[in-house]
Amino acid sequence: MSNEDILNKFAIEPSSDEPEEEFVMREYGNTGPKGVIADHAEYLEVLRRERIEEKKRQVQQSKKMVMNEKEVNLVDYLLQQRKVSINEKQQEKKKRLIENSDPETEEEDEKKKEEDSEEELLKMLDKEGILDEYALQRLNQIKKEIEPVFGTVLTVNKENFVSTIDNESPKVTIIVHMYDQNNRACIRINSCLSKLARRLTKVKFLKGLAKDLKPGFNTEFLPVFIVYKAGKFVDSILKVSEHLPKSFDEDDVRSLLVESKYL
Repeated sequence: MSNEDILNKFAIEPSSDEPEEEFVMREYGNTGPKGVIADHAEYLEVLRRERIEEKKRQVQQSKKMVMNEKEVNLVDYLLQQRKVSINEKQQEKKKRLIENSDPETEEEDEKKKEEDSEEELLKMLDKEGILDEYALQRLNQIKKEIEPVFGTVLTVNKENFVSTIDNESPKVTIIVHMYDQNNRACIRINSCLSKLARRLTKVKFLKGLAKDLKPGFNTEFLPVFIVYKAGKFVDSILKVSEHLPKSFDEDDVRSLLVESKYL
C-alpha cells in the first residue's frame, strides 16, 4: 500500500453518496430547557463538522507533502495531527460550560475516541510493515546522533597523543598531521585541514609538532600524514606536499585522502 493509499484510508468521507446538506446554524439565545438542548446540539454539530473539515485539510496537506517528495515522517505526522492542542481543549471546555453540558464526561469520551483512532492507525501501520520501517529509520537516526562529531583540528603533544588515539571510537578514522611551524607546506596543509574538518565532521583531524611527537625526526620528510583507526596504525604518507599540486587547496588534500582510501 502506498503512502497515498494510507492517507486516503484516513480521509473523512460523508456517510452516504448523497450530497451533504449544508449546515446552517441558528442564532443562539433560545430560552427554556428545549431551547438550551437545541442550541447545544447545534453547537456539537458545528464542532463535529469543523473537525471533519480540518481532517480533510490535513489529509490534503499530507498528500501534497508526499507528492512533492518532501521528507515528512508519515507516522509522526498523522499521529501529531490527531492530537488536540491544550488551548483548543480549554476553549472547548469553556464553551461546553456555557451550554450547560458536562465537560468532564465529554472530554473523557473525546479522549477515548482519540486513543481508539490512534490504536487503529498503529494496527494498520503495523500490518503494512510501516512501523518496522519507521523503527529502522529511528534506529539509524539514533546511531547518527550518538556518533562523534568533531569539526575542528585538535592539537596533540607527546603527553596526550596516545590517549587521544586509544580513547576514540573504533569507527572513527583519525588523521594526524605531523608538521613543522617553519615549513610553508605544513602551514598550508594545516589551513586546508581546518577547512576540511568543518566539512568532514565524522573524521578526527589532529596536528602535532614533529619535534614534540617524534624528537629527532628528519624534517625532510615533512609534512607527514599518519592514519589510525580503532587504536591501530593504518598507514602514513611522507612528504605530503609532493603528492599535491603546487598551489594546492583543501579539495586537493581531500582528493589525496580519498585516493589513499582514508576517507
